[in-house]
Amino acid sequence: LPTKLFTMDGLTKLQDELTIEDFDCLHFVDTQALKELRENPARQKPGAFDPDRLTACFERVVAQLDELRAALHQDQSRLIERAKTEESRCRDEVASIYATFEQVRDHFDQLDRRITAVSHKAGHLGDQLESANGPRERLAEMELLVRHLHEFCLESRTSFELTHGSPKLAETAATIQKLYQICSEFPDTDEFLKTKQRIIEQYKKVDEFLYKEFESAFLSKDYNYCHRLSVILASFKAYSRCTERFVTESLKTLPYLDSDVHRELKQCVSRTMESARLIFASPEPVMCDFIQAIFSKRLKDLVANRFRQVDPNDRTAYLKVLESVHQENRRACDDLAELHLGVDLAKLSHTLFLPYLSGYFQVERENLNERCQMVLDRYYEEQGHVRRKEVLQQQQVGPHNLLQHIFSGASEEQGAGRVLLCGLSVANIVAEVSQSCSRCRHLSQSSEFFQRAKELADIFFRYIYDEHVTYGLRLAALGLPQTDEVAQRPNLSFLEAVREANMIFHLCESKYSEILAPALKSAPGGASPQLAQVQERRRAISCGLEAQIQQGLERTLAAIVGHVRHLLNSEQKAADFRPPIGGSDGGASISGGATHACAQVCAYISGHVVGRLAFLDGKNGQLFRDELGIRLYRCLVEHLHKFKYSLSGGLQALCDLTEYMACLKPVRHSGFLVDGHDLYDVLCKLLNLLVIQPANLHDICEEESLRSLSREVKQSFIMLRTDSGSAEVKAALEKI
Repeated sequence: LPTKLFTMDGLTKLQDELTIEDFDCLHFVDTQALKELRENPARQKPGAFDPDRLTACFERVVAQLDELRAALHQDQSRLIERAKTEESRCRDEVASIYATFEQVRDHFDQLDRRITAVSHKAGHLGDQLESANGPRERLAEMELLVRHLHEFCLESRTSFELTHGSPKLAETAATIQKLYQICSEFPDTDEFLKTKQRIIEQYKKVDEFLYKEFESAFLSKDYNYCHRLSVILASFKAYSRCTERFVTESLKTLPYLDSDVHRELKQCVSRTMESARLIFASPEPVMCDFIQAIFSKRLKDLVANRFRQVDPNDRTAYLKVLESVHQENRRACDDLAELHLGVDLAKLSHTLFLPYLSGYFQVERENLNERCQMVLDRYYEEQGHVRRKEVLQQQQVGPHNLLQHIFSGASEEQGAGRVLLCGLSVANIVAEVSQSCSRCRHLSQSSEFFQRAKELADIFFRYIYDEHVTYGLRLAALGLPQTDEVAQRPNLSFLEAVREANMIFHLCESKYSEILAPALKSAPGGASPQLAQVQERRRAISCGLEAQIQQGLERTLAAIVGHVRHLLNSEQKAADFRPPIGGSDGGASISGGATHACAQVCAYISGHVVGRLAFLDGKNGQLFRDELGIRLYRCLVEHLHKFKYSLSGGLQALCDLTEYMACLKPVRHSGFLVDGHDLYDVLCKLLNLLVIQPANLHDICEEESLRSLSREVKQSFIMLRTDSGSAEVKAALEKI
């Protein structure tokens, strides 16, 4: 290649191409090759290509790159050398600055020591000057006081010049104040009496003048002059009059309407506090007097006016007003506490409401008793019911006749079928107790709240359980008969009463835990004798209700079974199971349906018993159904043993049993089992012993469902056959 010196412009262009952001070496090679081909004249000839010229181009570009690298290396070396030189220079400057700083610090320490020494000397000199000038000033002050005293003694001065805004007002007031203190030590002798009287008279004039000045400045809102006067008056008797006047005028800024006082009290006190800080050097005592005046005058009158608007005989309105005013006052005190007044607001509130809170709980207790009794009376009046206590005062009557008197204007049948238990009335009583408990929490001291909560719990239990639930259950139980066999269809309203009692009990337990339990646990330590007494009362109520319900359910079962027994005994005829023989084979025609007695029993159970069983749910309902099913089973077995059965009579008994099983299906379940077999299915198998051939009796008795029964039970049913005395039946009995 021919030797060629590269210009700086060429290197610069090449450097620009190499330093682009997305540089690609392959693209760079392609670019150089294309440039060379465009400059080659041979390119215009088709198929002409000069590889040597392209090689020379690449070698030239490589040489340019080498030269560029060498130039960049030289620049790098120069920059490194320059950086080292600059670093060395900066190190020298930092060392020089550090040395200068050390010198300045030393000079500062020396200056600080000198200033400290000079300040000590200045302080010592000041103490010496004060010790020298203090006695001189006190001596000059004493001389001035003696001169004024001497003038009062000689009657050459009987007053001081007092003018509005005088710059010497503070000095004059201080002088007469000191003279007043001095003359108070004088004896009441003739030689000092006149002088003493003149000084006292002048002191009163100054005192009155300063008060008038303060009053005028305060009314004109010249608070700067008021502040100056308050400082002067601090040692005068008129200072208390000034604070009283400030308090009196500030009370006038409170709202005129009673309804706005508590709501705007904080804003009024805040404005008054700002004025007090501008007027008095010590505003805290003044604000304390102002707050006490608010409670003892304005709020006291407000509370009295609110109670004067209430009828003294209306306890409910009285308690509502008391709670409302107390709550408004408590919120106002909470707002005032944010101002940090340094006043015991709780004590002021207690003093304000003490005349009303001293007998509060007696009114609360009487009102709650009255309200709860009114709820129950209203309910019984709506039901047209006269309380049993009033009936028993008329004459001694039995349960049957008593029902005729319990419901005024209603027949015995209508009266006996009604349940006097109302969840809505109980909810109203709970609401009254809840309101009383909430009011008691706000109006009682924490030390006496849990004791009062125990009395509220007693009222809660009394009216809900003693006066309503227990009474309603006892009244519902009066409709249940006392005899084993019931001729008239018994009243089963007790089952509905049980449902209502259970709902009321669960409601009251929930509300007790929500309302009364937290109050009773608020005693110190979380437990108290009152809480133990209430817990014992709850257990006694629960046990009493359980026993009363159990007794009533037992009588209900007896009444149902007794009526079924009466229907069977009165309606069932022996001819139903032993009809006249109508053929040579000893058979008889079968009606194909249930007997009249069976129809009556099924109609009673399906129409009057099964529907009432829905009132009992849960475990109690299932136990009641079980016991009813078992007792009815025993009743049927007992009834079936009263008759003799022919072949057709046995078939009729099976028909009746099928009807019984169908109507008793709601009270039958898997618990009626004897060795895995349903009781009624076993009874059906036993009735089959009445209709099968004597030769097959032994085989039937050996079936799985009858195998576990005793020999006496199976024989007792076989003996009910009309042919039980035949040789075939006797032979079969011996095999069993």
